[in-house]
Amino acid sequence: MRVIRHENQLANILSQVASKYLHMPLLLSGGLDSSIVCSLIKPQLTIVISFGDLSQDLNHSRIVAQKYSRSHMEIIIDFPKFKALAANVVKILKTFDLV
Repeated sequence: MRVIRHENQLANILSQVASKYLHMPLLLSGGLDSSIVCSLIKPQLTIVISFGDLSQDLNHSRIVAQKYSRSHMEIIIDFPKFKALAANVVKILKTFDLV
């Protein structure tokens, strides 16, 4: 079936690309894309950065890391710290547009 053929092609391409980064830590968001990459490369280290410790993304990243990563690091930034960091980024870039 055509859909299955494309599914297999996509899996092969993702595996080939991911294999180039096996030795690197993975920034894990807890979303679908980073979770798929994590399942493919099974990194030595995953890192998640969260704004607060109640985030669903933080919970999802923990689940994925427990299954596929050997070590997991969480960096939790509280709102006042985020506000200060954002102000510095805007000051350095001289713009609010980060794209």
